[in-house]
Amino acid sequence: MDAEAAPGTPDSWTDRRPVLARFLARERPTVLGVQEALYHQVKQVDADLPKGYDWIGLGREGGGRGEFMGIYYDADRLEPLDFDHFWLSDTPNVIGSASWGNSVIRMTTWARFLDRRTEREFIHVNTHFDHQSENARQRSAALVAERIAGFGPDVPVVLTGDFNTPAGSSESYRLLVTEGGLVDTALFSRSCREVTSSSL
Repeated sequence: MDAEAAPGTPDSWTDRRPVLARFLARERPTVLGVQEALYHQVKQVDADLPKGYDWIGLGREGGGRGEFMGIYYDADRLEPLDFDHFWLSDTPNVIGSASWGNSVIRMTTWARFLDRRTEREFIHVNTHFDHQSENARQRSAALVAERIAGFGPDVPVVLTGDFNTPAGSSESYRLLVTEGGLVDTALFSRSCREVTSSSL
């Protein structure tokens, strides 16, 4: 769900916030990845979520500065075991670093959780690719795919983000899905609905 817009427009955060709050209260997501959230918005989403949620995040310029790729989670169900951040650049461990032709700092936040209900672990990776540079998007996809592979094959990974590219027809999509081994859950969900419909 997209809940971001420039202030002063009909779809501004002021207008979208109550819509998002109602959506979150109804859906109660186990995990939620947000992009382009400034610190005050991160805190507002935290306040709008039902009781029992917590969040992990860091501003892309360090601390509370810049946009967050925040991860919210149901703390009654999930226990965070580890988390970290990396920047989409040649120096991913350097806070605020940018490379590859993008003028805007881009980053990724990830967290490893224990699901108390199933007693299984999984990793949530949340990112935001550049909106202008195709080279930056492709390099970002390659880096994210490499980091996900580094987690090993035994722990499921959920990747969320604003990829600023069409699904199915871009090089960054190919790097993540075709080469990276990720499953596009939008396509999977659609195929499940089609199977269910044809079975009726």
